Amino acid sequence: MNQSFFLEHYKGSYTNQAEPTKLPDDENSKLTLNHVAGVWHDLPFIVSGEVSEFKNPLFDWNVQFIFGQEQMAQICKSLPINPIKSLGWIKAKYTGRINDLISNPENHGIDKLHGLAYFQIKDAVWKGGELRFQNLVMKCTVDGDSLNVNQLTGEVNGNKVSASGWMHGMVAHSGNAASPITINLSARSPFFDLNTLISGKKNEGKPQKAKAKSKTSLDIPDFNVNIDLAVQSNKVRFQKLDCNNLTGKLNLRNNQLKISNLNFNVGEGTIRIDADIDGLTHHQKQLTSSFLVQKVDVKKLFYGMNGFGQNVCKAENIHGKLDLEGKFNARLKSDFELKSESMHGDFSFQLRNASLVNFKPLMDISSFLLPKESLNDVQVATLNNTFHLRGRMLKIDEMEIPTSLATFYLQGEYDFADQLDMHILVPYHTISRKNQNEVIKRGLKDKERPAIPIRVYKKDGKVEMGIDGSRANKRFWRRLKSISW
Repeated sequence: MNQSFFLEHYKGSYTNQAEPTKLPDDENSKLTLNHVAGVWHDLPFIVSGEVSEFKNPLFDWNVQFIFGQEQMAQICKSLPINPIKSLGWIKAKYTGRINDLISNPENHGIDKLHGLAYFQIKDAVWKGGELRFQNLVMKCTVDGDSLNVNQLTGEVNGNKVSASGWMHGMVAHSGNAASPITINLSARSPFFDLNTLISGKKNEGKPQKAKAKSKTSLDIPDFNVNIDLAVQSNKVRFQKLDCNNLTGKLNLRNNQLKISNLNFNVGEGTIRIDADIDGLTHHQKQLTSSFLVQKVDVKKLFYGMNGFGQNVCKAENIHGKLDLEGKFNARLKSDFELKSESMHGDFSFQLRNASLVNFKPLMDISSFLLPKESLNDVQVATLNNTFHLRGRMLKIDEMEIPTSLATFYLQGEYDFADQLDMHILVPYHTISRKNQNEVIKRGLKDKERPAIPIRVYKKDGKVEMGIDGSRANKRFWRRLKSISW
């Protein structure tokens, strides 16, 4: 016999197999539920199945939970995203006793739930910035308080992504905010334009210039969420630099973002980056990073990174293969913008098979040294040196630059506030009246021989060059007058 009933906020029909005229109350009775509808913690559900052994009732149910926009927003309170248009459902098997619910109120017996889940988020925003998630579809298996993500697809600021992995602890966190949510995913993208994270605009397949003071989209709200994310992308764009075969790991835990083994190709070269950002939810954050560059085409690197913010040497002026190793630390503002006065870095580099083409400072020097020669393409021997970043000031250690024109001994400073002060010595005996094919390395001791002292600096935003009077002596002026150009 089926009988309709309403009990608190539950309604539906049941069949009492032992005595159809009353509710069961003994160990031998069973209560069969057929599509009973109700609300559990503000979450609508439909249940079918049996209840038996009524001294400590045993539930053997098939449950379907239904998630509308209101329920999805409630679930996402524990996550750093805010769904705007969303829905979902869980179809699961629940087998457990009433004591499981009473003895473990934090997880509400969820550990006994096993089945399938489906969620769709048409539109959502990152609660701490301008990230936008669209057309997200997640298909999962439910294993207690864990969701095994079999397939997750969608778009992040217009970039197509897919992922798989697992999430754990959402229900426990809803009952106890000190209990963390753990997310472990492997994410993939055929093409990801990182400029969209800075501009907040949808990727339209065109290079986008990053605004110098635009708000980043990576603000991290203060949520008790641990995230381990393995990333992979066939192609990534940052500013105008196209990188291929990107892989790496991101870890968000204890107010710290850790980036490990981020590897990618630039042309035939490779770059590896490791970085930590501490104090993610604080007004000031601390960045610590190291990187390794191997066999990267320096022309591509300068073009892609817009000359690294300087305009003395442009991409079209320089050729060669770059190896570079360094460490860089800085404080970050609340919007993740670098505090330039806090920058601190030390770098060592090697530049091989190099040449300078139409490089104006060198052409100005060469026109002074050899005015009758056309020296618009100067070959450079392999360079090795170190430089140091202190605040906005880049200090270059003394280095030998053997070229097909002459040997230059250079040291100086470059300020990213657009200041330049370079001191150059050119020994007389190294000057070639023709642009030689052979480039000779002579060593730093050779600079002690008679040389022309030159200073390159900026004045009123323009690069100027002249005799370095602070390093010139009477012998130099006598020698200069005696040279027949």
